[in-house]
Amino acid sequence: MSLTPFTSPRHSRWAWLLAAGLLLLPAAWNGLPLMYPDTPTYLRGAEAGLAQLLGPGRLPSWLGEPPAASAVPRPTTASAGPQGGEAPALPPKSPGRAAGLSAPQEGVVLAGRSIYYGALLEASQLAGSLWWAVAFQALCLAWLMHLLLVTRWGLPIPAFLAIAGLLALATPAGLFTGLLMPDIFAGLAILASALLMAEGKTLQTSQRIGVALLLLFALCAHASHLATAALLLALGTGWTLWNAWTTRAARSSWAIPTAGRATGARGPWAGGLAWVAACVVGALLAEAAFSRVVTQALGAPPLRLPHLTARLVDQGPGTGYLHQVCPELAPDERWAACNYRDRFPLPWTDFLFEPDPARGVFAPADAATKRRLSQEQIGLAWQVLRHDPTGVLGDMAADTARQLTEFRIDIWGLGPGELAMYEGRVPSALMAALRDSRGARAPQWQDRFSALALASTGASALLLLGYLACRRRRRAAAREVATCLVALVLAGLLMNAAVCAALAAPLDRFQARVVWLLPLLAAGLCARAALLRAAAAAPRMPGWPAHAAQARTRKPQGAQP
Repeated sequence: MSLTPFTSPRHSRWAWLLAAGLLLLPAAWNGLPLMYPDTPTYLRGAEAGLAQLLGPGRLPSWLGEPPAASAVPRPTTASAGPQGGEAPALPPKSPGRAAGLSAPQEGVVLAGRSIYYGALLEASQLAGSLWWAVAFQALCLAWLMHLLLVTRWGLPIPAFLAIAGLLALATPAGLFTGLLMPDIFAGLAILASALLMAEGKTLQTSQRIGVALLLLFALCAHASHLATAALLLALGTGWTLWNAWTTRAARSSWAIPTAGRATGARGPWAGGLAWVAACVVGALLAEAAFSRVVTQALGAPPLRLPHLTARLVDQGPGTGYLHQVCPELAPDERWAACNYRDRFPLPWTDFLFEPDPARGVFAPADAATKRRLSQEQIGLAWQVLRHDPTGVLGDMAADTARQLTEFRIDIWGLGPGELAMYEGRVPSALMAALRDSRGARAPQWQDRFSALALASTGASALLLLGYLACRRRRRAAAREVATCLVALVLAGLLMNAAVCAALAAPLDRFQARVVWLLPLLAAGLCARAALLRAAAAAPRMPGWPAHAAQARTRKPQGAQP
């Protein structure tokens, strides 16, 4: 059957570009891409690595000076996150004390900032504007939405563009698309993983490769994305194995009576699991490659901030364990954190980022102590879990529940405190643009964006839960692939909350970066249901219902014969 003008390849390409433009509306209204205190660190890290590779003097510096390792202002509680943060500038280094979180001259380089996302920002600024980075992010999101809504679910272009506009103006998707941070790729990683596992079998090979490449970059962009995708892969694998076991049991006449055999919901595609697994392995190899390069350059591998130790000390179980066991251990057997137990309990942000030697732990420590704190965190976390499993698991569950409900917008407003964090870290022209942006001149819009996010997310969550409940009652329809995709995306939102709560703390930004998935799926499913109802009621009526009838009967692109 021939395609209508609404679904021709030429119109689809224009629709994809137009949807990307709609997603950039918040950043365009702001006057420049949205910035975050961690943004300069990503860019300067990639710039320093590229300068090391090409040699001095061959790379124009973002700030007009040769890139060098330097300390940066300490983030507020809202700016610190699973990827870590940077400490404030410290006085000249004294014996036994490292200047800030990183000390490359002593072999201390942090692995929390993705060199791969930093490379995207560096490439954009070398191309003349950081707008290229947010344009790339918008194109990635628009293409994945088009693949799901138009190619797979058969929605017409007007409906697709309407959903793109809804996401841009009434959800956090537009804000995070225009943000120079890897946060938008957290939601893209969940959506791409679910798409490969749920509907990958019906995609064309080129489409699978495109989704996999996007997923691979998303996983390389941040370690929390990789952890979330790995958990989602484990869930999908378990779901597939359970379906295989129940199917085998249902076929055994002695196991389950014929009348009592349940149809169950259609689970993930095994081939899609393999695609996601390949992306997870690829991201791990990319991380290993970065570690190898740093080791060869500095003689020591990069370190990860001791988030686990900081969180356990902050929550209480870690403090109780260290107070109990440290006095009983021999000096050569003591944990590095034992040397600081007199100041515990301690907020996790102070544990990691406070530069005052009388209050902080990691930031003012010498290089050897930093390395011990980083290397011991997994072993210490295991011992704390054995010591107080109820306390650890209970606190984690409570923080995960809090994270699920905290998704206010905290990336828009730029007050004097926020602007001060960019002084000396961005070019003077960009600093002037930040002061003149709407984020600085109209910070009250942050509360309005938060209200819109709350309304759209709440309504969408209710619609999706109702959708799953209806599909469960209608067993024949429960095998529909969309049900599997919705379930995987909802699981991904839960896993994102758990990962962020474990590595940092419940903060609005961590969940706001992914909750736009709920309005996307809810709007798509509602539009799809409306088309199918219109097709059933008047399949030959000209206009929209006619297209709905065609969408109902047309074989999706890439579908198996």
